[in-house]
Order: sequence, then C-alpha cells, then structure tokens
Amino acid sequence: MQILSASQLKQADSVTIQKRNILSIDLMEFAAQKCCDWIIENFKPNQHFTIICGIGNNGGDGLAIARILNQNGFKVKVLLPNFDGKKANDFLINFEKLKNTGVVLEEIKNTSEIYLQPNSIVIDAIFGIGIKKNLEGFLADLVLKINESQNYVIAIDVPSGLHPDKWMENTLNNTIKADFTLTFHAPKLSFLFPETGFFVGNFQVLDIGLIIEESNENHQYYFVDEQLISNIYKKRPKFSHKGLSGHSLIIGGSKGKFGAALMAAAACLKSGSGLTTIQIPSSAYPSLVVNFPELMVELDSNENYITEHPKKHYSSYGFGPGIGLEQETANVLKFLIHDKKFPLVIDADGLNILSENKTWLNFLYPHTILTPHLKEFEKLAQKSNNSFERLNLQIEFSKKYKVITVLKGAHTSIVGTDGNVFFNSTGNAGLAKGGSGDVLTGIITALNAQNYHPQQSAILGVYIHGLAADMALENCSIESMLASDVINNIGKTFKYINSL
Repeated sequence: MQILSASQLKQADSVTIQKRNILSIDLMEFAAQKCCDWIIENFKPNQHFTIICGIGNNGGDGLAIARILNQNGFKVKVLLPNFDGKKANDFLINFEKLKNTGVVLEEIKNTSEIYLQPNSIVIDAIFGIGIKKNLEGFLADLVLKINESQNYVIAIDVPSGLHPDKWMENTLNNTIKADFTLTFHAPKLSFLFPETGFFVGNFQVLDIGLIIEESNENHQYYFVDEQLISNIYKKRPKFSHKGLSGHSLIIGGSKGKFGAALMAAAACLKSGSGLTTIQIPSSAYPSLVVNFPELMVELDSNENYITEHPKKHYSSYGFGPGIGLEQETANVLKFLIHDKKFPLVIDADGLNILSENKTWLNFLYPHTILTPHLKEFEKLAQKSNNSFERLNLQIEFSKKYKVITVLKGAHTSIVGTDGNVFFNSTGNAGLAKGGSGDVLTGIITALNAQNYHPQQSAILGVYIHGLAADMALENCSIESMLASDVINNIGKTFKYINSL
C-alpha cells in the first residue's frame, strides 16, 4: 500500500468524494464507522470512553464515533476544548447529530476542568494531519494532562501534535502519546521511525476506500503488505529441479565469528537456494561437518580469515557475516566488486570494508544489495539529526550508487535505485539480537539465486525474515528469541506466503 503525505491525503479525499459522487460528511461517516467496528470488536460493551474532540475534521470524526458507540450501547462522554478557530462544516454537522442522543457533552476552557475517569479509554480526536506547528498554550497543557494520566489512549488517524510526514521536535509536552492509533488508508511516514513512532504505539490501518491518483512527487513510499508479497512471490513449478533454483555462495567467518557465516548459510539453505556453498576459514570445517551436512564447502587456506577469491562462478553471493577487516579479506571484496557478473549482498564487516574504501562504491554492480544497520549506514553515508534526514540520505545514496539499501530497524526501509522506498510490516523486537542480520543476508542471497530481481529479493527477504520472527513467538519470547529460532521458522513463512 502506498504511504501518502498530508497533501496527497487531502487530494485523495477530494478525488474520492468527486469520483464517488458523495459528500465529505459521507466519507467522514464511513471512516468513523470503520473506527467503531474495530472498537466494538476489541472492547466489551460496558467499556467507558472519553472522546476529546477538536474543531476540525479530526474532531468531526470523534463526534461521529461518539454517536455510533453510543448507539451500540457503550458509555461515552465527549470533551470539547474551547479554543480559537473556525469550526469545520462537517464538525458542526456531526455536533448537531450528537445532540439529544444522551451523550454527555462538556466544554472545557482550561485543563483544571478536565476529569478523566480512571478506567475510561481516552479517544484522541483533537488534531489530524493538518497540523502545521507544535502545540502550545492551552492545547499543550491539554496534551500533557492526557499524557500524565494513566488512561489508555486511542488516537484517530494520527496522535494530536504529530505531523504525518515531517520532523517537528515532538515531545510529551506537545504531542499525544497514544497506546494505539487507528489510521486511514496506510500508516503515515512518521509512524515508522523511532522518534515519532514512539507517540503512535501500535497501529491498525483502516481501509476507507480512498481513490489514489498518480503523484508527481520525486519518489514514492510504500508499506509492504500481503498483496505486494503475493505479487512478488514465485510458486515453484512441479517439474523444477535444483539447477533452476540457483547456486549461492556465502563468504564469511573469521576467528571467533564463524557462527555468523554458518547462520547465513543455514538461512540460505532454508530459503530455497538449489545449492548452497559456504567459503569459510579452514578451522571452521569441523563445525560444518557436524551441523550442516547439506552445505557444500570451499575451505579458505587460511585458518582464521578469508584470503582467497571464489574458485568458480555462482548464481548469487552473500559477503560479510563475521568476516573481519583483514586487508586480504578486503581484497576478496574488491575482486567481487570488479568482477560485476552476479547479484551480490554485502553485510556486516563487508560494509565496514566499503566504508573504509568508499571509492569502491562507484564500481558496485547495479542493484547490489547493502544491508546496514544504523551505525554501518552512518559510516557509509554520513550522520543525520533524525530519521527523516536519514531517509533522505538513504534515497540519495541508493540513487547515486545505483544500489539497493536495506536499512535495518523496526520497520526496515528498502530503497531502490529509483529512490522508491518500501517499509517492512513484519518483525518484532526479538530480532534485536546478534545473528539476526546474518540470517537476513542468507535469505536475500537465496532469493537472488532464484532469479528474483534484487529489489524483489530485498523486499521479500526482509518480509520473510520478520514474519519468521513473528512466528517464532509461538514457542519463545521476545527476550529469548535466537537467530536460530528465526531460521527454524523460515519454512512456515514460505508455506504461509504460498497460501496467499
């Protein structure tokens, strides 16, 4: 699904209203009903709600939600902060509809008048996507009062005070800290970064049937969903054989870090590569024989680190897990870069080698996949002040060097050579542990070997990686999850994707 900016969302609203021949109040009613459907499904009928409404369209949503919840037997109170500004027309319509329904309406002029019933769920419908600057004065006091309460908070579309796609120095003094956000069409860009996503909590995307027209913006943002994954995934034919699924080479490992390369190779095996070979320092051989009988092996003559070029050509290469920074190892990467005849994934110390030899970036084969975490990306590009700046750097970096950059995080961002950005929708904090990135390298390398376009390999690989972690939670906790748990669930993810 496409992630829209505030201006694009407003345009989509207008286009939808025009092409469906409906009024804006009709679209608002539909959005409110979608919110209520979710609330009715997730809360008991005796639950009390305190809905705080602004005077714009977000407040209109809140008033409509209050009316529908009241009709469905929920206890509802509406608080109307008294602040300057012209009331939106659809707000006024829903205000009139709410009169004489029995819903308690309280106008508040200062925060001392606000009483939040301890067990009441607060619904934040104060401000939506039209925010232009940080809240201050009475409105900031109102936000702080809500944030300091112990009440569970549900935000409608966006937490009040949070801009959907710009950095605004958000704090608990000027932005609602929601526990859950019900948002329309797609997550907003600000939901996907740690600094601003902090205010969003968990979120649910509600489809309100917006009609999206082609945008003139330079690049597009997408949230990876099942439909996109289903379109990418290739079902394996009945008469396929291992030769049709490619031969992958994982190059990695150094003294004390053999496990990283072994995990990458294991993930590659589990992800459909027809054949998988690992090139690893010779002293790691006993571990291979015992634990990975399916692997083919190229033993480096050096016992402790990689020194030799691959002995033959492969369909796909993964370079970097646990590989170290020795000069001879760096020369192997240099050889691979200049050979330029195959899909390549570079991770971990492979990225650190690149950051120390930045001129090599100019010679990378188009659509080479780089999989940095935050610090590795800063070494490759430069430091940034916030995630919005970092995303722009990532876009510029991918376009400049014609590479696919996979910046790992809670919503890993995959940027293609055209500057389009795909945010991942799977995964959990259990992946914040050593070895997770090595597993991802193996998955993507295997997909490259199976003739997926590298951008598809990156998008599908990151999705599989996260989904395997989500499935691993059936038998372990976030704290106890290991990279091997992720590997062991890769098969389940393919089975699920195959069913879509």
